Amino acid sequence: MKRSWIFLALLFWANPALAVEHSFPPLTDLKADLKAASNRNQAVVLVFVADDCPFCVALEEQILGPMRASGEYAPQAVVRMVAFDRPATRAKGAEGQNILYKDLVDQYKISVTPTVVFLDPQGKTSPEPLIGFNGADFYWGDLDQRIAAARGL
Repeated sequence: MKRSWIFLALLFWANPALAVEHSFPPLTDLKADLKAASNRNQAVVLVFVADDCPFCVALEEQILGPMRASGEYAPQAVVRMVAFDRPATRAKGAEGQNILYKDLVDQYKISVTPTVVFLDPQGKTSPEPLIGFNGADFYWGDLDQRIAAARGL
């Protein structure tokens, strides 16, 4: 058993793309996401993750995957993934400018993964981010409260 765990750990370390398949798309154009969110009174939720983060994998399996599959959150939030460990990835920022994921990590002061940041439709950081993941027990309620607050409800 121990050897198989070590093998899997080495496999994921050697090929981070195998670590997790994300339920939501990566952030590519924050300005477009904010415009869409504004038109539909949605929050924009940025999920900062890293491929080698076991807590990120657990968040994906216990929260993000079921969240996407249920469809319940689609009317409430635009959810985008930001790869903390891919700082040179390019996207469009809130003003349409070219930015790197590193810039977003710095802007939102992300130091731990996973971290979930909530933006209102105007792009202002809303409630406190959700930092870390220690199981789904209370996470769903915290997530619901923060999305509602970002939507101004």
